[in-house]
Amino acid sequence: MESSVNVDGVPIRYRVTGSGTRDLVLIHGHLANSLWWHAIVPLLEDRYRLVLIDLSGHGDSGHRDVYSVPQWEADVVGVLDDLGSTGAVLAAHSLGGSVAICVAAHDPRVSSVVVFDTLIAGLAEPRPQIPERPQGRAVPYATTAEAISRFRLMPPQPPIDPELVAPIAANSLRAVDGGWTWKFDRSGCLTFDYDIVLDSAKALTVPLLYVYGEHSSVVTAAAAADAEQILPQSTSTFERIPGGHHHLVLDHAVRCAALIEECATPDRYSAKGISG
Repeated sequence: MESSVNVDGVPIRYRVTGSGTRDLVLIHGHLANSLWWHAIVPLLEDRYRLVLIDLSGHGDSGHRDVYSVPQWEADVVGVLDDLGSTGAVLAAHSLGGSVAICVAAHDPRVSSVVVFDTLIAGLAEPRPQIPERPQGRAVPYATTAEAISRFRLMPPQPPIDPELVAPIAANSLRAVDGGWTWKFDRSGCLTFDYDIVLDSAKALTVPLLYVYGEHSSVVTAAAAADAEQILPQSTSTFERIPGGHHHLVLDHAVRCAALIEECATPDRYSAKGISG
């Protein structure tokens, strides 16, 4: 089911699939879209109702003049409201994990959270500068094939199976006069308040599973140690995926799906510190 809900004047697109009654809400990262989860969906949709969201400025959702984690939090809450969701599990990648942490800290309908390679900066690890929105080339790509050939995962990592990347690249394109360009918004201003995410992480009361890649360029060993100090020890579990890089939900989909199920049934694990 494809649907849309208006959040602060902008349409937020989301897709619902699966045959279960328990809601799993999947939240993508920066400049990504809901299809980033395509390798995981078939592994879970026979047991859960999966809700795949395009945050504003991404995928097929509308654009804004200004973006922030609280605004993206409102996007997710708007979708939960539209669905009448209760007891939802949030699974999120990268920047989407910051959004999920804020939703879980403020919305009692969230039952548990799993974040994949999400940076929680604020202690020893320096806070990275937020780059300007990528402007892309002025002239559209003439064909989808040309555009897909230029598609790159960011940050860079060792090559991933092209069959995993091709559907994402194709879904990241939209038609414009003269050809094709990327769907994400290039003009809206992004503001990122690390303290909002930090305070939300400290305030979490629901179970959270923090997953990161052994070789991630985003969640380094120091950043993982920061997260272990920041997140509540009584409700947080940490998992390092051996050989993993940043885009875990693509090249480690089977393991990520299993971890999401652990998060959906928190009695199956207990806080145990960093593992792997």
